[in-house]
Amino acid sequence: MPLSDRFRKWSRVLLPMVVVVLLGSILLEVRRRTRPARPPAELRTRLLHARAAADSCAAALAVEEERFRAFGARVDSMREAVRGFEALDPAGVPADSYARYLAAFDSYNAAAAAWPARADSLRAHWAACRDATELYNALVDSLRGLMR
Repeated sequence: MPLSDRFRKWSRVLLPMVVVVLLGSILLEVRRRTRPARPPAELRTRLLHARAAADSCAAALAVEEERFRAFGARVDSMREAVRGFEALDPAGVPADSYARYLAAFDSYNAAAAAWPARADSLRAHWAACRDATELYNALVDSLRGLMR
């Protein structure tokens, strides 16, 4: 058998095999690129911790805000009690009520003095929650970038 006949015989077998292997490789590469990669375990762990921290902070902030509102209501109640004593007589607080008036007045002043510290604490809580939420959002954005 001449060499050209042998070559034709082998090329009829090898050429389709090479084409199939090339097409299969191309399809596998396309499929690999379109499938989202699994995010690294460290990023997933950080994301879970950041989510838990943000959720926990939001819950604590809600409790802190409720306490602040309740404190505000108590301060308002004390202010109304002081005004009530002062409204008893246009000339001033009656002598028989003066001891209770002073106690109410002192309580109100002490509570009013604590107001800025409580407001600052609430602002600090809010800032910490904002930071935790921003960290979580940044991690989510990173994860989305990896998944593309």
